[in-house]
Amino acid sequence: LELVQKLELVGRALASNDLIPIFQYFCFTGTHVYANNDGLAIKAPCITDQAFAVNGNTLLGLLRASQSEEVSFRLGEEHECRVKAGKSNFRLPYHTEDSFLFKEPENNWDVAVLVDPTLMKGLEACLQTASRDAATQPAFVGVWLKHGSTLYSCDGDALSRFTLAPDLPVGNYMMPNAFCEATLRINSTGGKLTLNAEWAKAELEGYTVYGRLIVNDDPLDHETLITSNLKQEPIFVSVPADLDHALERA
Repeated sequence: LELVQKLELVGRALASNDLIPIFQYFCFTGTHVYANNDGLAIKAPCITDQAFAVNGNTLLGLLRASQSEEVSFRLGEEHECRVKAGKSNFRLPYHTEDSFLFKEPENNWDVAVLVDPTLMKGLEACLQTASRDAATQPAFVGVWLKHGSTLYSCDGDALSRFTLAPDLPVGNYMMPNAFCEATLRINSTGGKLTLNAEWAKAELEGYTVYGRLIVNDDPLDHETLITSNLKQEPIFVSVPADLDHALERA
C-alpha cells in the first residue's frame, strides 16, 4: 500500500503519450523512484538493489489490482522484470540506467520561499483561475510568483491575487499548473520552494517536485489589469449566507 501511494504521487509526472517511451516509465535509481515527462518531474525515496525502469501505468495498474500486502521485484535475463505479489506473478520488460534521461537541475537557485499552509492555500486559490486550454496564450496557463511575495493567475475572464508576504527584491516566475497541482497533491505541512530562470523545485517531506517554468515573452501586468478595470478601490460586503449553495443551483 505504501508503494502504491508513493507511485500514485510520482506517477503524476508520467507522460500521456509514447513519443519518448522512457517518459512513461518509473525510474528506480537505487535510492529513489522518479517519473519525468520533460516538463514535470517528481522524485520520492525508494530503496532498490539495482537501477531499472518499468512502464509506469502498467506497473501501477497491476499493484492496484493486487490484494497482496507485499510485492517483490527481480531482474532477470533479456531485460525482464519479474514482479511477485502474493500468488500472482508478472513479467514486465525493463530498461537499464543508461536509458534514464532526467538530470536534476544544479543547485543554482535565485529565490527561496517557505512552503507553508499559506503558500498552499494561495496555490489552490490561484489554480481556480488558471487556464487549462492548451491553445490559449502562455500568459494564462500557470500561476505567477512575483517579487517573491504575491501569487497571480488569470484565464482571461477572471484574475486571482494572493499576497504571501511583503515585497522582496526578486524576479517573476510563472509556474505550470501541473507543478502546482503536484505540489498540492503531496499535501505536505512544510518544505521549501526554490526557483531560477528555468525551473521551480519544491522539496516536501522526502518528495521533490521539479517543474519547467513557462517561457513568456509577453507577460501580463496583473496589477495594471486590476487598477484599469476596477478604476477605484472596491467596496467589500459580507458574503450572504448560503451564497455558495445558491450559485450551485443557479
